[in-house]
Amino acid sequence: MFFFLCVFSGHAREHLTHPTRAIQFLVGMRGKNETMAIGGPWSPSLDGPNPDKDPSVLVRTAIRACRALTGIDLSGCTQWKRFLEIHYRRQETR
Repeated sequence: MFFFLCVFSGHAREHLTHPTRAIQFLVGMRGKNETMAIGGPWSPSLDGPNPDKDPSVLVRTAIRACRALTGIDLSGCTQWKRFLEIHYRRQETR
């Protein structure tokens, strides 16, 4: 709806920015040319049990993983919005 209102609100089309261009992500680098999502696995002993029933468990996971990978402390963030979930489907290595 937001994009629809922007396009049809009378603004000149050349001044519009599509919402997908307005969102930016912080990513990590693995090696020279491979980007990776900043995050990590949930740990029941470190983050708490049952993230399906308690969203704060995943917040603790995000805070811990981000601090470990980047040194950035997100513990001061007061609002969290769940908008993306990444599932890695990798072949098992033997």
